[in-house]
Amino acid sequence: METCIKDIRDWMLADRLMLNDDKTEFLIIDLCSAESGNHEQEPQSVWAHLSLSLTISNDIKLHSGNEFFFINSSQHTSKAKDINENKKLLFNVLKDPVEDQVINPEVLFTALLVEHNLPVVVAQHATKIFPMIFPDSKIAKYKCSYTKTATIVEYALEPESTKSMLSHIKVQNKPYTIMIDESNDIFCDKECAILVRYFDELQEKTVVAFLDIPVCNIGTAANIFKCVDLALVKHGLSWDNVAGFSPDNCNVITGVKEKIPEVYNVGCPSHLVNICCKAAYKELDSCVETLIIDIYFYLDKSSKRREDLKEFQEFVGVAEQSVKKHCPTRWLSLGKALKYLLTQFDALKSYFSSKSKNHKSRSIAARLNNPMTRVYITFLTTVIPHYDKFNLIFQQNASVLYQLKDAVESLLRSLAMKLVKPEHIRDLTSMKDLKIDDIGLQFDNVNLRIGQEAKRFRATLRTSDPPASA
Repeated sequence: METCIKDIRDWMLADRLMLNDDKTEFLIIDLCSAESGNHEQEPQSVWAHLSLSLTISNDIKLHSGNEFFFINSSQHTSKAKDINENKKLLFNVLKDPVEDQVINPEVLFTALLVEHNLPVVVAQHATKIFPMIFPDSKIAKYKCSYTKTATIVEYALEPESTKSMLSHIKVQNKPYTIMIDESNDIFCDKECAILVRYFDELQEKTVVAFLDIPVCNIGTAANIFKCVDLALVKHGLSWDNVAGFSPDNCNVITGVKEKIPEVYNVGCPSHLVNICCKAAYKELDSCVETLIIDIYFYLDKSSKRREDLKEFQEFVGVAEQSVKKHCPTRWLSLGKALKYLLTQFDALKSYFSSKSKNHKSRSIAARLNNPMTRVYITFLTTVIPHYDKFNLIFQQNASVLYQLKDAVESLLRSLAMKLVKPEHIRDLTSMKDLKIDDIGLQFDNVNLRIGQEAKRFRATLRTSDPPASA
């Protein structure tokens, strides 16, 4: 083996290639098959990480009890031993009654981490602090660090959860709905999370369970549907029991219709409303949303800039507030960011007007000094709460699909009241009957309900306009 590795190194050097000793892996295959009775065992293999050297033969030893070769490092040996012992602890009958009592709180605490999406490394700290909190308890002296916690999640909680879910939608042949959503592309692989929703008769409530998360690098409708279809086949599920499908408004529903024409397409109401809101928002001359984001990132990472801003806040007489972050995909954050921008407008305007060192500060100052920017902000602060009210309905954990029709009607009615005269809306049974394109039903430009503050600032601009030349 030593000679073989030396030959590989020499061959690579001849082609001007370097062998990275710290990152090189190779597969060692035991070709000597062992016989057990009349059955011949297949050759076994394992990937090994090597720090290649001419003394490699001293670093490789035979794993006792197995036919695997590996580096005899203390960390590798410890990790492998922990994992094997953890598996035995979970699936074998424990002889020690104290250890048998300890496994229950370990599983409960691990379930707590999973439920609240906490890092697994928290278990490492809990292992040290629990004996200090409960010094007189034998159960609190358990050792459940991140390795054992990860093992409990993988080999105990996940299989048990999957078993419970499949017993309802597969064994009992119950109807269920599918929800999917793709991950972003900041990692090497894009993943498609697949959830199922069904009614649990024992818990007497609707339950959402994790089904699979396959890699889906090509985000076309056909490929996403293929990933979902393969996931169902993998778990032995049938399309016949799928009662609803929520594909986040992409065209995957086309493939689903081919499998089961009766399936009901449940899109994301909040997503659809957000698309409509952004389409109308583009008609404004100034993008307030971009302004909010630019202000946040200009001030967020610089304590000196935030400290300078405090002087201007004190000068204009407004309370000191931290900069509100708005994420375009977190729709409920826009209303809070708009409220902050409106209350801090004078301080921000004065601050950025005094900064002319870089292009970003000059760009923000130019937008804040645009008279119409404040009008747009005050107008949006009267409109966005209607969208937030709608979105909050569908942020609940409970099933609220039955409220969709009334929520849409209420949203459309509240928005139409700002544009259409009340007498044309009051007697309508459905907002679909409103002829919104009929100019005769609308307010004139002076009486449009854009909000009292927006009207006041607009009137100020009109009085300050220079008189028209003769």
